[in-house]
Amino acid sequence: MTGVLTPVHRCDDCGRVSRRSHHDDPTCDGLVIVVDGSHQCSRCGVSIRSGSTCQDCGGPLTVTDRVSPVDLSPTVSRRELECAIHETTNHARARHDIDSLDADPHLATIARSHSTHMVDADFSGHDAPNGTGIDDRYDRANYDWRRCGENVAKHYPDDLDDATSIAREIVTGWLDSPGHRENLLDDDWRVEGIGVDYATDGAVLATQNFA
Repeated sequence: MTGVLTPVHRCDDCGRVSRRSHHDDPTCDGLVIVVDGSHQCSRCGVSIRSGSTCQDCGGPLTVTDRVSPVDLSPTVSRRELECAIHETTNHARARHDIDSLDADPHLATIARSHSTHMVDADFSGHDAPNGTGIDDRYDRANYDWRRCGENVAKHYPDDLDDATSIAREIVTGWLDSPGHRENLLDDDWRVEGIGVDYATDGAVLATQNFA
């Protein structure tokens, strides 16, 4: 998990541990973080003065830094983003006079499973570390297919709070890649399934399956 350095104060006499140093502004409760060796408020950005004595016994404090986990994944729901990618895909197809695709829940299940696998196994691509590919995933899910297609993406969005913006960035990336563009604008497809998952470092793993 992605993390930031935060200060830890330990009293040398009584052993009291505090993971927040004194903030001079009581109206701001931002997390105190370590930046270039100095402590500052992660919310308002002001420098934070570290205390030198224990609030309980008055003994001397030893200040060390620890890594605190931070989840940088998007705040929008996965289902909301999946719908936005589906809509953005159909808008792109309409601009090229290509029929829109229906959303297929069965395909979406396959796509979600692959995106989650990419997050859990820390990879991005069509072939999983165990060697399985798209046709294996369709067969394992008992999906009746004559032809299958897939787009995948690992994307770090600019705006973590806007599903439409994230969807546009992902679909634009596919359209800018010849192979992905060919898949997305293929007029032989009739349905698609979208599945996304989030990594804690802020990456969106997206899978788009066609049939």
